[in-house]
Amino acid sequence: MQCQSNVWLHMSAHFIQHTFFLTAPDGHHQLHCHISPHGPLSPACSIAEGPVSITLIPAPATDLPGVPFGVAATTASNENADFGQKVPGVQVSVSIIRNATGSVEGCSSTQLASLSNQRCSIVSGGNDLAGCQLVLPCAGDFLLRGCATAFANGTKIPGPAGTGACAETPIGRNVTTWAQSPWSAQPGLVVLSDKANYSLGDTAVLALQNPWWGPTSGMVVWGNRLRQQRKLVASIPHGPSTVKIGPLGPECRGGCQVTLVAAIARPRNGAVAPLPSVPISKLFDPLAPHTQTATISLGALQDNALNVAVAVAAGATSADGEAVVPPDGSAQITVHVIDGLTGAPARHAEVTLVVVDRAILDLLDYPLQVGVSRIVYRVYFLRC
Repeated sequence: MQCQSNVWLHMSAHFIQHTFFLTAPDGHHQLHCHISPHGPLSPACSIAEGPVSITLIPAPATDLPGVPFGVAATTASNENADFGQKVPGVQVSVSIIRNATGSVEGCSSTQLASLSNQRCSIVSGGNDLAGCQLVLPCAGDFLLRGCATAFANGTKIPGPAGTGACAETPIGRNVTTWAQSPWSAQPGLVVLSDKANYSLGDTAVLALQNPWWGPTSGMVVWGNRLRQQRKLVASIPHGPSTVKIGPLGPECRGGCQVTLVAAIARPRNGAVAPLPSVPISKLFDPLAPHTQTATISLGALQDNALNVAVAVAAGATSADGEAVVPPDGSAQITVHVIDGLTGAPARHAEVTLVVVDRAILDLLDYPLQVGVSRIVYRVYFLRC
């Protein structure tokens, strides 16, 4: 194995934290070990198959055979400099496969053959549940598998055997497990937003999937600690659907919480879709009226109509044209603040200027805009 070590300083807590990246000879599998001074002095390690890690989000999360569910995904970087940062727009291939260590004794050969149809392709960071509908064919132990195949710009993602970077999540229960623990709870409500951050005035599109057996209605409540808004949803159709809220206003300034409450009634006139073929607890009625609740957070980008430009004159430049200030040297720094709406200079604008040694930034494992809150040598407040 080849070993790379990345070190960064956390000045306020006065410790040094290490992250080790071990790359296997195949060039794809990586072992990430983080040694932190907090807690026991033992590293936490994870294995990755490629440059991105994948988290699959089934909606609803259910082990019931015959109940369709949608799938969304998030992807994060496994690269040294960007480890853990979200990487949206990645093409992800999703499928259901047999769990080699589990049991499928309750499944027929025809049901197992249908697994070849349980696959779809999605884009990470999205919430198009209708575009990826899967279903467990029978009571058995399976894996929900996702493979990141290409970045948003079309660049292929390397991985073992040319399949891209993959992740697997156990899903389903075999007949023995169902017999020991019969069906006793409804599939849970999962709500996904169409993006992580919104500007005031935007409309948020919430995606959900209704797996229940009775007429469903709901209410959406969103807001911050000062203001709230509500919207009634007279009918939530069976299967995947979306609910729009907005335009987002002051109730989402600084971010807001969104709660969707779904009320499911007992089916009318005995019109009931087939129930899953699994043992049912004697204390559980799958058709009984009930409610489901899900809460998510929406980030709200603050209005910023100021354009800031910084120029540094130090008398010397590097090979790439950047100004170079030698030790004990001086430089002239000019800050221009322009009103983005009028194009005129912004009078009385308050600017924070951070000066950090380049060598320190070379050790940081995160971008400068995050490092500002951790390592600040001199802060100047300028009035323009």
